Amino acid sequence: MRIVQLFLLSILLTACGAKDTTSETSVSTSIAPVVSTEGPVSSITSGTDPLGSAKFDITVQNMADGPALLIGFVETEQFRVDSSSVRNQKVTFSKKEGYEQGFYFVFFPDRTSFQLLLGEDQEFSIKTTAGNFSNATTVEGSIDNELFYESLAYQVDLNSKVQSLSAEMQAAGEGSEQYETLLQERESLIDGREGYLASLYARAPESFFTSFKSAGQNPNINAIKEANPTLDDAAQVKVYRMQFWNNVNFEDKRLLRTPVIMNKLKRYMTELTVQLPDSITKSADQLIANVNDGNHPEYFMFFVNWIALNYQPTETTLMDSEAVMVHMVQNYFTEEKAFWAQPGEVQGLQQRASEMQASLVGKKGPDVVSTGPDGKSYSIYQMKEPYIVVYMYNPECEHCQEETPLLKAYHDKNKKKVGVFAIAIDTDPTKWNNYIKKVGMQDFKNVHDPTNRSIYAKYFVDKTPEMYVLNRDRVIIGKNLKTFQVEQLINSEEAKR
Repeated sequence: MRIVQLFLLSILLTACGAKDTTSETSVSTSIAPVVSTEGPVSSITSGTDPLGSAKFDITVQNMADGPALLIGFVETEQFRVDSSSVRNQKVTFSKKEGYEQGFYFVFFPDRTSFQLLLGEDQEFSIKTTAGNFSNATTVEGSIDNELFYESLAYQVDLNSKVQSLSAEMQAAGEGSEQYETLLQERESLIDGREGYLASLYARAPESFFTSFKSAGQNPNINAIKEANPTLDDAAQVKVYRMQFWNNVNFEDKRLLRTPVIMNKLKRYMTELTVQLPDSITKSADQLIANVNDGNHPEYFMFFVNWIALNYQPTETTLMDSEAVMVHMVQNYFTEEKAFWAQPGEVQGLQQRASEMQASLVGKKGPDVVSTGPDGKSYSIYQMKEPYIVVYMYNPECEHCQEETPLLKAYHDKNKKKVGVFAIAIDTDPTKWNNYIKKVGMQDFKNVHDPTNRSIYAKYFVDKTPEMYVLNRDRVIIGKNLKTFQVEQLINSEEAKR
């Protein structure tokens, strides 16, 4: 997995760039796997070893001869575990010490894929038919895969019946007696799924299948409504989110070798959580609390790294993603908790967070005092305009060359309301002065500090151009913006007055 490290997050200061069913995967029969000859580096090893050697064969009727790959999962990665060949419609995989327990798929010569669960016992045989894996598969010697393919066949049949009833409902018309009858029949079918899965779990309660399938189930919306009919939609979503991880057995590290945890994490953080920094950090804290007791270090490491990586400024369009990064680093990337990192890496991340902290939305915008083209000192707080755009750019940055004229045009029309404090970064005086003249930026308050010391730990910039907006009280009300967004933000702010 990608571990957050000092060097990963130490992005160049002035880099120029453009800014409800089950949640377990159902791997497409045409998926093209990510095949590397080596598996990803991960600590997810202890507790996932097989009991003995592995040897399993899959007979696929109507499958042509050719190469076959065994593809595995670790957290966010797919990788090639082993290779074999289809001969006379049969492929065999074997390994003396066995394969790590988890979810796999076999990639066949016709570019279809066959899903597998590899638990403790990895000696079994499977017979199936090309193009009909879900409904034409029989398993001998593996309760995990026997139950897995029973559940897939059931789901295919259920989906067909539900779709048929939905089509009949549409034809009958909402409000008709027939529509209500069909609706009840459809709901009964869907409600029956939970009981069916419970019957599968009862046949092998300690199996990998039960852990895997159960983890993939989402909360029952109907049950939430029945438990409290007074809940409004927003409250139901809140309860749904709070129950979202209830079926996951965090004692089972094998789940990190399946797509289930990754799928649930993405949905929890990006779909069930409002994409605002406060909401994101709250959801992160609630999730991490489930595994932050010292007994689930692999899950803790995975969750905090994934959230931090995916909300670092270069990976998201979120206005104030630095607020998420600061929260994650200060609360979880500490010497005590970040057991996977070197002390120097933790220290570097903490320093990076402190650099971001001063310029978060809602905080008082720090003053910057630096030197103008005339050699005099200029300050943000000396400016009298109601709104200030703090604009950081580099004359040679392509995106800056696109954005600066747009900002100038906006400023030309709004000089009494908006001032621009333009800070040139990583350039020399000649290029800076030539650029000011070329674009016609003389009406900006232009400054340049070759050392960058005047803005260090004040206004965080990971790539140029970067714009912050300060309101009348010099509080930061926006960042990571383009000119059209600056205009929208200020207009919105003015409308509140």
